[in-house]
This record gives sequence, C-alpha cells and structure tokens, in this order.
Amino acid sequence: MIHRKMLAILIVFMQSGVVVLTTVSTLYAREGDFFFIERPKLSMGASYELEEEKRETPEMKEETTTHDLQERIGLGTNGWVYHPNLMEYRLFLEPQWRQEKFDRWRSATDSTQTSRRKTSVMAYDARTTLLKHKPCSLDIFGSRNNRRLYLTSVPNFDIESETWGTRLNFTNPTLPASFGFINRKVDQTGFYQSEEDNNELRAKIRHNANNSITELNILYDDRDRTTRTVSETMDTSSTMTNSELTNTWFFTQDNRVRLDSLLYNTRSEFDDSDYNTWVMAENLFWTHSQNLLTQYTLNYNRRDVNDTVTEERAVKAGLIHRLFNRLTTDLGASARVNDFVGGSEDAYQANLGFNYRRPISWGNLELGAGYDYGMTERSGTGQTIPTEERRVLSSSVETYLDKENVEFDTIVVIDVPGTRVFIRDVDYRIEMVGPDVRISRTLLGDIADGQLVSVRYSYRVDTGYDDSRFGQSYRFGLDLWSFLYFMYTHGRLDQNITSGESRSEPIDDTYNRVRIRLEADWSETQFLYEDQDRRNGNSSVTKSVRQLINLRAWRNFYFNFSGDYGEREFTDTGEDETFYTLGTNISWTPKWWCSFSLICLRNSISGDRQDMLYSEIGPTIRLAYGVWTGTISYRLTDQEDRENDDSLWRQRLYFIVSRSLW
Repeated sequence: MIHRKMLAILIVFMQSGVVVLTTVSTLYAREGDFFFIERPKLSMGASYELEEEKRETPEMKEETTTHDLQERIGLGTNGWVYHPNLMEYRLFLEPQWRQEKFDRWRSATDSTQTSRRKTSVMAYDARTTLLKHKPCSLDIFGSRNNRRLYLTSVPNFDIESETWGTRLNFTNPTLPASFGFINRKVDQTGFYQSEEDNNELRAKIRHNANNSITELNILYDDRDRTTRTVSETMDTSSTMTNSELTNTWFFTQDNRVRLDSLLYNTRSEFDDSDYNTWVMAENLFWTHSQNLLTQYTLNYNRRDVNDTVTEERAVKAGLIHRLFNRLTTDLGASARVNDFVGGSEDAYQANLGFNYRRPISWGNLELGAGYDYGMTERSGTGQTIPTEERRVLSSSVETYLDKENVEFDTIVVIDVPGTRVFIRDVDYRIEMVGPDVRISRTLLGDIADGQLVSVRYSYRVDTGYDDSRFGQSYRFGLDLWSFLYFMYTHGRLDQNITSGESRSEPIDDTYNRVRIRLEADWSETQFLYEDQDRRNGNSSVTKSVRQLINLRAWRNFYFNFSGDYGEREFTDTGEDETFYTLGTNISWTPKWWCSFSLICLRNSISGDRQDMLYSEIGPTIRLAYGVWTGTISYRLTDQEDRENDDSLWRQRLYFIVSRSLW
C-alpha cells in the first residue's frame, strides 16, 4: 500500500513538471521561493527480438521460436523543494509495453504450442533526500524495473523487481551512523520461476578516534520464496541476523603496530533448520623495522547447526624477514583445536620458506624453497561437518575439492555473490576419483571458462587415525631480456600414519611443473607442462600452449585473439583427452557515428571422460545520428555434448532504436 502511494505522488510530481514546462517555455525550469524543477528529460525507445532454438536429446527433439516487441517512454527530472538543503529529489518514470509470441514443437507428442502475451510495466525510480547537508538526513527511495537474463544452455527468463525503503543518516564526524529499511519483491518467470518477498533492516555505526576505528554492522533479513519447477512447487522461508563488530587499534603514531579485532555472529532459520555461528578473531601486525614484520593471530569459531555443535580454537604466529631486498624468509607456526559432537581433531603445523631474487646481466634470477610439517591428532567418533570453499572452473585444469569423505548429495555450487544456484549436470558435473571429488564445468552450462564459484558441502571426519604430513616445494625462475620468462616448480607431499588406520591410502604425491612465457608488445605465448603423480589413482600429465594477441593497428581498430590447445593423459587409467579454445574479439569504429564489433568463440573437449563442443559468433553494429541511436546484434550458438548425445542450436537477432530529448 505504501509503495502505491509513492507511485501516485510520483505521477503527480511528473504531471506538475510537464505543466510547468509547457506554460513557461522560455525557462529551463520554474524557480521561485518554494521549489525548483529541472527541465524534464524525455526519451523513447523500441526493440525487437527474434530467437530460434533447436534442442535434441536421446528422448526428444524440440524447436521453439520467440518474437518479442517492446516499446518504452522515459520521463525524468531533478529538483528541490523550498531549499536544496531541505529537500532534493530525483524522479524517473518509464512505462513499458511488451508483445510476445511463442511457438514450440515437441517430437514426443508431435504437437505445436502457440501462445501470445501482452504485458505492460510501469517502471519508475523515485528518490528524495531531506536535510542533505545537516547532521541528520533522511533518504526515501522506490523503484520498479523489468530485465531479461540471457542464458547459454537453458531458455532465458525475466525478472521483475520492485524496491522501496528509507535510510536515516547521521553525519557526525566522530560517530557517523545510518539506519535503513528495504522491501523487495521479485517475480522471476521463464526457466527459473520464483516469487520472493524480502524485508531488510540495516544499521551501521562507526566511531572514529585518534588511534582507533570501530564499526558495527547489523543486518536482519526476512525472506519468503516460492520456487516452481516442472514437477513441483516449493515454498521456503528464512530469517537471518548478521552482527559484525570490528576495531582497528593503532598503538603507534606511525602505524607500525596495529591490532585488528573482529566479533561476528550470524543466526539464521531456514525452514526446519537453525544455524548459529560465532567468530572472534585478534590479529596483531608488528613492523619491527623496514625488513622485519611479525603477525600474531587468535581465532575462535563456533557453529551450531540444529543439534550439531562444532568449536574451533586456533593460534598462529608468523615472521617475514627481508635481507638486502634479495632474500625473503617466511617462518610460521600454528595450532588448531577442533571439537565436535563425539570427537575432536587437533592440528599442529610449522612452515619455513625462502625466496631469493637477484638481478643478473640479462634479467633476474629467482630461487625458492618451502617446507611445511604438520601433525593431526583425532579422537572420538566420526562427524559430518559443513564447509565452503571457492574454486576456479576451467576446461584446461583439473579441479578437486579440498576435503575427503565428502557427502556427495550435499554439494551445492553457487556464484560468488551468492545470488544464483547452478544446476548439477546442466552447469557443472561432479564425480568421485578415488577419495577425492572432481568438479568441472560443462560446455552446455552457464559457468564461464575460468569463472570463480563457491562450493558448499559437508564432509565426514575420519577419527580412526593420527598422522603427520611433510610438504616441500622448490622453485627456479629466470626473467631474461624482459620478454622471456621460465619457471620450474617441484613439490612433494608425504603422509605418515602414526597410529590407527586410515580408510584411504596415505598421501604420496609429487608434481613437476614447467612454464615458459614469451611476451612482446602485442602478443604473449605460454607453454605449460605439468606432471602430477598421486597415490590415490588420479595421476595426470598435462601439456598445453596458449597464445594471446592484442593488436591496435590504428586508433579506431582493435583486434584480440586468444587460443589454447592442450592434451591431458590420466596415467593410472590410460585415459586421455584433448582440449582447445579459440576466441576473437574485433572492434572497429570507422566513423564517430558508426561502430562494429565481432565476437567468435570455439571451445572443445574430446576424450574418454568428456566429449563436448561449443561455438559462438556474435556481430554487433551501433549507429548514432543526432539524438537517435540504434543497435543491431546477432548471436549464433551451436553446442554438442557427444558423450550424452545432447545438442543445442540457437540464433538470436536483436534490434533497438532510441531517441533522447532534453
């Protein structure tokens, strides 16, 4: 009801602005003792989209055609009431009209489905600030918009969202603070269908002192969500409260000694599950001299998940010393005590590293060595513990989860902002390789090559044994003539079972890696050889070459090319695979009013484990004439998953023209 009133007020303001504009044609705005309104900004636009798609699986064939016509008119202005320090406002109104036609044919029923839809959306953005330059100010805002997300492997979907809220700000230089409330309603249609109603309460208080900075952040989130799939409808609700208190204390005027403190708590209820997490941390950074730095850390973590309680206490100390700006020494030690229901897992670790860098007549020489020794003591019975880690998924690199004994069904992959959950066997695949879990992106999915994702899962702690681990690594590098780089790395990790019996084979891993890079002003070439020998049966040898070209022949022409070709052999199983990626990006602006761009991509993996092909081409032309602008773009994608006998062919033609008047 509140946001409807805001919309009504918005329309009244816009009508008032139009009246003033028409009656006082010689002025940019009406200015008097009580208000100022800037001359309204008017824009118009229309777009047309044609999309054709063909899907084929062993069970069915499907062909779809979509026509989408949209028109919009935008009207916006800025101004103030009585005085800019009393009230400033920004108003923007954009009604949108949409006509869609959808045709689908399916081989399973040999039937054609045709549907038409006409919709209209009153998009708007209204913001006002009261007492902007006073010690206490108030922001009031509301917006509504509609946008479409274009996906690679599944049909596109639309998101219509409406947001309104308020924020109270205190600008005291010693104790600035803000308190806000936000309500969001999101309606998502298409392949991913959902409705969501979200309320947020936020508070932020900061204290600035001569030698310390303290900040308190509090977030309360109440969310109701309805998700619809082909087979079911799921209603979920959740509440979450996050509280974070941080303090930075400078013991000296030159900031050589600094203490960072953190107190964090999150409580959340998700349907029938309750989560409560406490984190307390103290980090002391001490710069003894220009060449000597030490760091000391104390951590306490407690996680309550339903009836499961996990507590972790850790202490760590580290030292970094530089000798003549050539030899860097890294020395550290840590102890971690992890208690959970029915058992414990205590770990003690020490590390020592050296890095020596010396200039030579042709460039630079680098030598490095690192040693890591740790002991782990376990007791009690096994326990399942939730965790989260971030991984980069790339076609040219084998990616594994950190933990062993992973509960396979608990794995969830989301994007790093945490706003989207990827679909297993559509966007990514997981499989067991010995005791490890390998995760890989699919060519038909929407995880880009080299994208960083977050993986949440639970793993089972094996408390039936104690062990020690010793890791060592050596590095040799040459930087010659500022264009040739050579790096060789050797590493080894050994595990010794000191008591009890492990469910898996002790670790005995060795790797050798050689990387050569050639750089020029406009190109870069890399050669990579990597040999990984693992006792758990997941050994591999990878050889690849990568070429990058960035060429600007003249000021208005840009050319980019990237190519990657490699072969990987799984030595334990005798399997192998070949992968390559070719990509081109061309941008040309022959005239100021005309620009052209072309994107081409081809990605392939073929072998005993995967056999996929993805290709894409997308030209775009942009034109401008006075207040008129236009864009024509075309995108063709062709994807094949030959291992699973799936294919997807899609073409999209998009045309938009717009005009802006001041």
